Amino acid sequence: ACPDVWFFSPPPEACPTGSAQDTPVIEEPFERGRMLYVQKTNLVYSLFNDGFTPAWLVLENRYDPAVHPESDPNFSPPPGFYQPLRKLGFVWRGNDTVRNRLGLATDAESTFSGFAQSSATTDGAQTLYISSADGSVLQLLPQGSAWQIITPPS
Repeated sequence: ACPDVWFFSPPPEACPTGSAQDTPVIEEPFERGRMLYVQKTNLVYSLFNDGFTPAWLVLENRYDPAVHPESDPNFSPPPGFYQPLRKLGFVWRGNDTVRNRLGLATDAESTFSGFAQSSATTDGAQTLYISSADGSVLQLLPQGSAWQIITPPS
């Protein structure tokens, strides 16, 4: 009996550290992972599928549309690929690790109303749970150690 309920089912065994945060989320798929922006925390997550560590990184959103361009006018992705824009593009263009590990975007970003929630591990670290555009939930284990897709039952 947890004091707060999870935003998805079936829930993890651990109790959430608080209620689910309703938040706009931006998500974009890449050749070797995906990127997410969680508005409530103003953080950009880069999730890598390349087998290297860390499995994911989190960076503060520092994109300012009054100062930074939406895209790089000198970059033209090959057919079938996309240049990430705005918040996600700012991180992708400005961080060699993120850009090299993710590769090119395979679709345009999507914005949706989602949720973010966390649970504490026995050592006090946080496991994050974030809605994905396809209705699944992304589980990000502490310190970038791993991430996985949790598919709720249909």
